[in-house]
Amino acid sequence: MKILKRAKLFLVFFLISILLVAGLRNVFCRLVLVGLTAKATGLRLSVKHLNLDILRSGLYLKDITLLNPPGFKPPVLAQAEEITFKYRPGSLLRGRLYFSEAKIKINEINIIRNEQGASNVASLKRRKAIAPKPTPTTKPQEPTPPAPEQKRIQTLQEKRPRLLIERLELSLAKVTYLDYQAGVGEPAAVIFTSKEPFVFHNVSDWGAVVSSVSAEGGFKYLLNNLLGAMPKDLIKNAGESIKNKIEGILPKVIKK
Repeated sequence: MKILKRAKLFLVFFLISILLVAGLRNVFCRLVLVGLTAKATGLRLSVKHLNLDILRSGLYLKDITLLNPPGFKPPVLAQAEEITFKYRPGSLLRGRLYFSEAKIKINEINIIRNEQGASNVASLKRRKAIAPKPTPTTKPQEPTPPAPEQKRIQTLQEKRPRLLIERLELSLAKVTYLDYQAGVGEPAAVIFTSKEPFVFHNVSDWGAVVSSVSAEGGFKYLLNNLLGAMPKDLIKNAGESIKNKIEGILPKVIKK
């Protein structure tokens, strides 16, 4: 009887441990996502439901909201219904992050110009531009040139992207442009809609994805005017601050 009781207690303890580990894994993953977003953009990210499924090699997020910088209304910059990533565990061992598939369902994106003429998307670029650069206190030593064989290995490694999505399906229901400077009392509004999802293959450049989607969605010219640069530059600037976490967020997109 004592052995049976001990076996039951061990089973209960084991099940509780699994539940705790699973819960802490999701909590940790949520904290990392929120922290990386704040570090890269200065914006608050809210994720209501998150599940990191290690057995199925998948990350599932639902009800994701990215809030606007202070001084912009409405408070929501973007809201996504669901985001799913299917990752390849073996790539992590090689210091890379490869996804076999990713699905992103975005309900809305709000591009805003406030009463002062400032844009919520351009403010992300300015935040990166004014970031102070560290000044080295000592003169760095010149690196020793690598041997030919070592140089060849380094070149091969550099050609492989740090981040790759083999298939990306992006649904974008609505993009709303609100101009509080042009409107009288109420903002002038322009709404862009898209019914069919965008499908990309071998994605390692988020800037190219933004450029392609904005062009086909009809709001690329609007973004260029607000940013004073291609959307690719904005994504590159935002990605620089998390480069040590996930590298190689830019190069080539092949549209299906």
